[in-house]
Amino acid sequence: GKAKPQKAWKVFGLSKRKELDFDVPVWEWEHDHPHVPKIDDSYVFRPAELLGILQAIVTNQRCYLHGHSGSGKTTGVEQVCARLYWPVMRLNFDSDTLVQEGGTTVSKFVDGILPTAMSGPYTLICDEIDFVRPDVAYVMQRAFEGNGLVVTEDGGRVVTPHAAFRMFATGNTVGQGDEYGMYQGARPQSMAMLDRFTMWIKVECDRAYRSVHYVQGSATYHASWLSVTGTKLHVDGAALRRRQCGHGVCIQDHCA
Repeated sequence: GKAKPQKAWKVFGLSKRKELDFDVPVWEWEHDHPHVPKIDDSYVFRPAELLGILQAIVTNQRCYLHGHSGSGKTTGVEQVCARLYWPVMRLNFDSDTLVQEGGTTVSKFVDGILPTAMSGPYTLICDEIDFVRPDVAYVMQRAFEGNGLVVTEDGGRVVTPHAAFRMFATGNTVGQGDEYGMYQGARPQSMAMLDRFTMWIKVECDRAYRSVHYVQGSATYHASWLSVTGTKLHVDGAALRRRQCGHGVCIQDHCA
């Protein structure tokens, strides 16, 4: 594939404005790429988050998005990449797999998501990184620095990052433990790792205006019964959950 520059405001279907009047890379592929996310036409971008994610992509900075569960951290990155036709991978930390060889089960190195993503024009999303064990995060610091990855299981092979490789991380906390008392298992992370992230974006729970647009946009096929009153009831309920979430009380898995 090849990346061609286009104006950000055009790519995201927004009115021309100074803040978005800059070029972003839009990929073109001969065939549909299996790792390019599908565009959700009902998704509503929040300006500050959109600008932050685009800045991280254009300037190749490591970006950490933090916020409550369900606030849209991963989805925001995926929907930006969907419109840039940029392939996305979400991280798991497994690189050793038990396989069968000659009827015997052995441990053999198989390229995991991290080295695979680094080798191509991928955006890698490290989900819930504040739950990662510090010893695992320490091993990944070289990747977060942008200096590649040493795969010790494969004879010390060095994976050099592709020029179009990008990294994002998401977390419910800022990496210093569970300050809300809501995310048991979140670990305090080393400042050495957190310092690798040069951009930080706080993702707030969905506001009412976004909820209205999302409900009406994603339910067009129910237009016969979806009324303004019905939308308002849904949004009011979501607002109540957000207020409770903000006071440390979560009555559902997601706050929007």
